[in-house]
Amino acid sequence: HNMHGKSPVLRIVAALAGNALELYEFCLYGFFAAIIAKLFFPLEDPLVGLIASYGVFATGFLSRPLGGLVIGYIGDHYGRQRALELSIAAMLLPTLAMGLLPTYAQIGLAAPVLLILLRMAQGFSLGGELMGSHAFLTEATPRAHWGYSASWSIVGTFFGQVLALLTLRATTWLTSEEALVSWAWRIPFVLGALFGLLGLLLRRAVPASPPTTAPVQVRSELRRCLPSMAYLYGLGIVTTVGFYLIGVYIPVYLCSQRKLPYSIAATSTIINLVCTGAALPPLAALSDRIGRRPVMLVGSVLLAASAYPCFWVLLYAPLPLMMLAHTFLGLVAAVIYAPTPAVFMELFPPSIRHMASSIAYNGAVLSFGGCSPMIVTALIRETGDPLAPAYWLIAACGASLLTIALMPESSELVYEDEALLVGTRIT
Repeated sequence: HNMHGKSPVLRIVAALAGNALELYEFCLYGFFAAIIAKLFFPLEDPLVGLIASYGVFATGFLSRPLGGLVIGYIGDHYGRQRALELSIAAMLLPTLAMGLLPTYAQIGLAAPVLLILLRMAQGFSLGGELMGSHAFLTEATPRAHWGYSASWSIVGTFFGQVLALLTLRATTWLTSEEALVSWAWRIPFVLGALFGLLGLLLRRAVPASPPTTAPVQVRSELRRCLPSMAYLYGLGIVTTVGFYLIGVYIPVYLCSQRKLPYSIAATSTIINLVCTGAALPPLAALSDRIGRRPVMLVGSVLLAASAYPCFWVLLYAPLPLMMLAHTFLGLVAAVIYAPTPAVFMELFPPSIRHMASSIAYNGAVLSFGGCSPMIVTALIRETGDPLAPAYWLIAACGASLLTIALMPESSELVYEDEALLVGTRIT
């Protein structure tokens, strides 16, 4: 795969590194929510503290659309490189600051306020990162290999989560409970900033891609892309719900519903994430051969069919079977995930690709994916059915099936200004 003549591995690693850091940091906050609640929201009621802490987690999503707009605009007008350097820097600084932030006991009300501002800054960065790295990878490869090359950028997101879980295990294993609460929870955040610096250096090492063709009328171009944005939104529902439910929520679910020790839940999650991440490139390469829609269609049907039985096994079956079900869910979801990065790029002309895809994707994350853990927790409480998360996953698959039925086969779409981008040969 010729990526601008310069080593494709460097390009892949540079794209991977940014996504890995973004997800590493984002997940760390989710895992440390209980400790952060104690230190920054010292309320009498621990539940209120936890809700406040997850509320801050949610504010991290609110600034995403703005980040998508700004970073996407920069990516389309000044080159993908500039945009990705900005997004990793915008993640690195708040991550370091979170590791050094004084607590409520030290500076009072300023602590939670600063925490919220830092989450907003991180969300801003996340808003432009994912689609930017998809564009960065695809546009340097021939069209025939877009599925395969773009899939590496989501491999990065799984790698970041695994890194977060391993760092978490190491930190909890090496320190006592009170050390963890008083200072040790900060270590992973500071480490994250160091990872980020490495990622930034990698991105600077890759030769810069040229900016896309002549500046366009952004407004009219966006209007023309509305159907494509709707398709991306529809697919984004299942990819984000699947991602947050299977990778982020299930470990919490196993602890709360099945009363498992956290170490077992984390181990199950690590196995699930590693297998899912490893399955992505081959599945995406398959979509290069047979088309995106058939692969996503099979994945959506399989995920809808296996959601309920898998959640039942997660809850009631012996441990080895439980871990198997967790990983099986991840692998089935991977069949949907794998072609999507390429699809998200193929739906748009390069002149507005980064911005339009970011807006639509962030819309899906904001309205469905990010709030999935809160929604399914509420569903369980209201229905009294511990298997309620399965229904939410099935509903998301319904949205994706509808989208796949309506959308064109994106790998066949051709744009007149595509050929002007260096390195993109439509083959």
